[in-house]
Amino acid sequence: MTLGSSQPAPDSRTTEAMPAGISAVFACGAPPSLLALTVQGDLLFRRISGEWCPLERLAPCSLPGFSFAVATCELGFATVLGGRAVIGRINSDCPEPSIQSRVFEEAVICGAPALIENDRMAFPVRSGSSVKIAFYDFRSESWSEMAVAGYFADSEGYFAVPVQNRSAVPDTFWVGRRNYLVLGSDFGERSGELRDFGPEVHAVLGPLPYRDKSDILHVLIETESSFAFQSLTSNPRTKPLDGPHLAAGNQSYFSRLAYPSVLDDEPVALQIEAGVDRILLPLAFSETTGSRNEGTLLVYVEGVTSSPDIFSDDTSRVFRGSLYWHSGVRLFNLQATLQFRSRYDIIVYQIGKALFAGSATTGVLHRWDCI
Repeated sequence: MTLGSSQPAPDSRTTEAMPAGISAVFACGAPPSLLALTVQGDLLFRRISGEWCPLERLAPCSLPGFSFAVATCELGFATVLGGRAVIGRINSDCPEPSIQSRVFEEAVICGAPALIENDRMAFPVRSGSSVKIAFYDFRSESWSEMAVAGYFADSEGYFAVPVQNRSAVPDTFWVGRRNYLVLGSDFGERSGELRDFGPEVHAVLGPLPYRDKSDILHVLIETESSFAFQSLTSNPRTKPLDGPHLAAGNQSYFSRLAYPSVLDDEPVALQIEAGVDRILLPLAFSETTGSRNEGTLLVYVEGVTSSPDIFSDDTSRVFRGSLYWHSGVRLFNLQATLQFRSRYDIIVYQIGKALFAGSATTGVLHRWDCI
């Protein structure tokens, strides 16, 4: 998640209650309204007073944690609930959206939607090992489909949350365990392709890709012998790693080290006891005008024996972590702790100059003023 270019003030922290079982917070419409979804499918609206009001009950969340997301635009939002593509259109006179859904016969929606050009949403859909992309156009209120070259290596699996580069017409990537789907643009025409990571290689699903200074995305992969960053390009580059580096924007973290570049051999050493059953998990970041990290919101997690475990949907474990803001060589303690079962229990969002972070496990939401 990208934040505004400001830093939370640790001493400004306050707390408030968060709706039970919340799975996503998002803003859409013009002017934007703040909405939330729970795991049970309840759609909520946040009033100016901070009160959350129920709007409508939809289907429960059906995608795995690493795949669930909500895509938004001024005209509304899109997500996947109960195996259906859900479209919520925003009426400028009323915060309550009009909801419609679509099921794809003999096919499965295998990832969250992504917003592409001109208020269009793109959904990946698989039937066996074949994949197509379904588009919903908010302006014309119509659906269309496009075939995709290649085959999904995991015919019963799902893609992780989609990510995009910063091109004028951005490419969109949905990463699976053994291959990934890219929706690109050739001379103004959309094209889709499935690309393999290679034999005996699989992606670690959940961690966000690293973005280098050339705006190339690199995904965390694992082989039988090591972890690595692999670029999402037609001719991939691989950077072997000494462990699972968790990335946020142009920066990655391993043990107590922060790496400002994927090729940097001189990382910043942070004054914190991370490395043995403890990790620094990046949640969100702010950027400079040059797309470099200006600051990163971290949670210092204890009791983690394997970093990828924190991205699983296993609810039998409970993690505990302290929140920090990292900027340059400094680490600011935000005086707040989170209790959560996986990364997907942690909710982060920003409204104006206020930063919010909390856990669906405890229902406590922390708020900081940003300076």
